[in-house]
Amino acid sequence: MTAWFPRPSSSADIRLLGASGELGVDELLTLLQSPTAVEWRDKVGVISPAEGSAKASTRLLASGGWVFKTDTGQAEPSRGGPQIRIARLLQVASRVEIWHPDKRWFLLRSEDRWWPVSVCPQLLTLRAITDWRRFSRSWSGVIARAIELSRHHNIGLDLGPANFAIEAGLDPAAAPIWYIDDELYPALELSEIAAAIVNRIPEQPALDDDDWYDFGQELRGRLEPYIAGPWQWSELFLQIGDVPLATSHDEARAALLTGLRELDDKVAFAASSASGWRIVDLGR
Repeated sequence: MTAWFPRPSSSADIRLLGASGELGVDELLTLLQSPTAVEWRDKVGVISPAEGSAKASTRLLASGGWVFKTDTGQAEPSRGGPQIRIARLLQVASRVEIWHPDKRWFLLRSEDRWWPVSVCPQLLTLRAITDWRRFSRSWSGVIARAIELSRHHNIGLDLGPANFAIEAGLDPAAAPIWYIDDELYPALELSEIAAAIVNRIPEQPALDDDDWYDFGQELRGRLEPYIAGPWQWSELFLQIGDVPLATSHDEARAALLTGLRELDDKVAFAASSASGWRIVDLGR
């Protein structure tokens, strides 16, 4: 019977790619074979705002404070294809700080197929941050970072709050934010940025128009260094207006747009002092 999450039979079924960090082959084998390891089946095929992956082919396993991830659609009889896939991620990781520094990739052989697998410390996703002001600061920073990566590195990230995380126990306002997905995409379109902004509205029915105006102001300050002039701002405003949304959210969207359009002294200062190019700075 095929296992839901692939497991190795021995250390010979594991091939580390890149630096091993604190997890060597023996440690990985122990974690993967642990009787206390938990398959996160309930976090796969998730299409609601809940934490998890919308892709039914995703496989997740939690063991000993680590989370393993793979995809049934990427397993192959030979290791060449999965190895190339991981090599591309390692190349990006060597150039740009996106993932947690302890995240690692390896090949796993199970049932005559080779699987590309990632392992990362178990983190707290932004989706789990219930305080709106803390979340909105972190999320606006993520969007700014995504625009920077897209413009300067032609890298697109999957902009869903479940794909970004911090270490549990840290203050979201100061904690480094890490991308926890393994998928990278071509450079982002403004329509994708707009969707990442607007799609938060139906997830927060308790917020009022003042809250959405403040979110627009927060975004304006964070995005000002990365939006190329009035024409691009105008295009972003149009794209935000075009994101499909129930009419019951029209006032919230209008308030958000008003906040985005107004560049007051406070926002101008935030834009001029926006820090750095590393995702570790975005929550500050």
